[in-house]
Amino acid sequence: CFHNDLAFVVMNNSNTIQIVNRYTFKKINQITENLNQPRAIAFANEKIYVTNANSKTVTIYNGSNYAFVKSIDLNFQPEKLVATTNYVYVQTSNYAAGNAVEIINTATDLNTSDLNFSSAMNGVTLDKSTNSIYVIGSDANKTEISKIVNTEISKTITNSAITNSRFLTFDNNQLYFTSGTGIYTISPDLTNFPETSMFNVSDN
Repeated sequence: CFHNDLAFVVMNNSNTIQIVNRYTFKKINQITENLNQPRAIAFANEKIYVTNANSKTVTIYNGSNYAFVKSIDLNFQPEKLVATTNYVYVQTSNYAAGNAVEIINTATDLNTSDLNFSSAMNGVTLDKSTNSIYVIGSDANKTEISKIVNTEISKTITNSAITNSRFLTFDNNQLYFTSGTGIYTISPDLTNFPETSMFNVSDN
């Protein structure tokens, strides 16, 4: 993950986060304390938040000196996370078939609420211009994309023709995701699912 002039490289099996200059890729520092199969990283209010799969925690570090601050217990195994000024949104692991997003209040650094969905979570992304969160859940029968505002689900759209979708991301005011070999795009207002893919790749 990029943050200011740095790149933070989350090393899952090595239980370390390598901090490098994002332009030269020369090593600046590293984080090793209280990491237990780290999966993803996000930044809010001069703090660093890291998901840990084995311990089912989010660990917090000082954004300036990288010192360990505290560990937050989660209800589910975590995967990716995104952060706004007020909240950190933790996607539960699709490997563990988790169907929730756990929300951490950045003022108190407490796990304050869980949002539950009908399908396993396969992606989470952020529209920084509006602080809107989007999540994708899917299985062999359907794909479901939801919009989260603060701590509430504001809208959900479901499609049974596109299945096993993953890797939701937001860019240039559009949402993108994959299904099989197809790359799809959908408007963030979640009005209609696409009927066809933008393009396809040669392998899954």
